[in-house]
Amino acid sequence: RDPATRDEQRDQLIEKFRGLLKACAADGADFVLCQEPMCMELTLRPDADLYDGFATAVTEQGGVVVNPQEVLREKEKDHFVWWDSAHLAPYGHHLLAGQLEPAVEQAVRRRLH
Repeated sequence: RDPATRDEQRDQLIEKFRGLLKACAADGADFVLCQEPMCMELTLRPDADLYDGFATAVTEQGGVVVNPQEVLREKEKDHFVWWDSAHLAPYGHHLLAGQLEPAVEQAVRRRLH
């Protein structure tokens, strides 16, 4: 696709996501965004600008962003993290949960206080 069209569509998607977050925040929602984990064997790579835009939108609303990629990338060197190039194995889920737990706990604690 044309890079200008891709950039325009990305910007539109980020703005729609920002609007969705604002609507949910008006109803008192808290946000935890977990960016998509990806196996290094997979040739597909996320659009970094799109991910950054989503992350910025979430943090603007006081949410937390979890990026599991660094931990998974390190562990997949010598651990069974992935069943295949798209699905986490049980240990991979354990690693992901370990990264999500503090973010979710933070959101829950905010609600309780």
